[in-house]
Amino acid sequence: MASRRYTDLLLDIGGVLISYSTKNNTALPPRTIKTVLDSPHWHEYEKGKLSRQQCYDKVTAQFGLAPGTWAEAVKQLQSTLKPNQDFIAAIKDMKASYPRLRVHAFSNISAPDFDYLKPTIDKWGIFDNVVTSASIGCRKPDFGSYRQALDSAQISAHTSIFVDDRSENVITAHSLGIRGVLFENTVIVIAQLHNLLGDPVARGMAFLRRRAKALFCETDNGITIKENFSQLLILQRIGDSHQKQAAMEAILENLTPDGLPLIYFDKLRPRFCPFVSANVLRLFYLNGQGYKLRSTLRYICSILHTQAYEIGKRYYCHSDWIFYYLADLCRKCSNPDLNELRMILSTQLKRRMGTDKDVLAAALRVLAAQSLGFENPRDLETLLVAQQLDGGWEFAWMFTYGSVAVKVGSRGVTTALTIKAIQTARGVEGLSAESNKF
Repeated sequence: MASRRYTDLLLDIGGVLISYSTKNNTALPPRTIKTVLDSPHWHEYEKGKLSRQQCYDKVTAQFGLAPGTWAEAVKQLQSTLKPNQDFIAAIKDMKASYPRLRVHAFSNISAPDFDYLKPTIDKWGIFDNVVTSASIGCRKPDFGSYRQALDSAQISAHTSIFVDDRSENVITAHSLGIRGVLFENTVIVIAQLHNLLGDPVARGMAFLRRRAKALFCETDNGITIKENFSQLLILQRIGDSHQKQAAMEAILENLTPDGLPLIYFDKLRPRFCPFVSANVLRLFYLNGQGYKLRSTLRYICSILHTQAYEIGKRYYCHSDWIFYYLADLCRKCSNPDLNELRMILSTQLKRRMGTDKDVLAAALRVLAAQSLGFENPRDLETLLVAQQLDGGWEFAWMFTYGSVAVKVGSRGVTTALTIKAIQTARGVEGLSAESNKF
């Protein structure tokens, strides 16, 4: 898995690190202020082509303002300036967490306005370098502004991240090879930056260690349940050969008339689920008894070939569990009985890759693709950008149970499966105990 090593962070100032309000400005209406700030004369002022007085005179003439009105409007704007303290604190934390990180200001701002802000900016203590439109003679989103900013700071586009609140600026930066991040929400952008700068596996493992004794499943009515994901997963992870044999014998005593395994070892509850059948098939073949469930193998191949698995799920919340179970079987078992299954499974999985942004579903598809021997970059990217600030991945519903279909979900399972997928993509074999629990 190829990934960039980012060493430089370029931050816009206005709208990212500091904001202002036009709401109570008595000099001019908010719409007029916005129009002036996006006018050609103001742009020329930001590029250092006009002095402050020249700019103010031209703005006053163009918009038919009374003398001194624009100066008063700017004065009131300056009185509303408010630093984004949460983001500034987060940048300081990032510099401490990632010692190689250098932070650069890169802003469209005139020399006089920057001089006004400089004492405040200096107090933040976060910048290694400052590049303004006035200092380089051009402004974002002009291509030349990015090239000059990189040259001025002596940094590479490939190792740089750029944060701005204007989409046109971010899109242009991204098109030039800089990793662009659109600033819309402080918390979200902080998480995005950690995902780009940090090691996702190390952060994920730290999350699992911190929650090692609290990674229980939860229901949709808020109840925590201290229960394993399923009896079959228990057997796979910790069951000995006698336990597995006893379970398989019980399964063979509870089949449908078509020879398919039922869910419960209870003839009064004849429930059937194709996804459970796939997991049972894995158990039997991995323990040398697949020949006892050949009718199940034919059935599974049929629902894969016809894409019937997408129609609906009674117990599992994600169709992609079937790929996870069966691909794991194909990786671990070389029985020629499974040749057709391997072929159909690969075809259908490639069709489904990247079909949604659901993190648990993406993790299941990445792991399945890895088991079958091919890459799944679209779903892997979904995992890499979805890591949360605490290092874990989002809570996900996994299955339902009971007559009222109570949903059961977990963050721990999602995090463990995602870590395993990322590690395998990196070519790292094996997982530590925390993630192997799932």
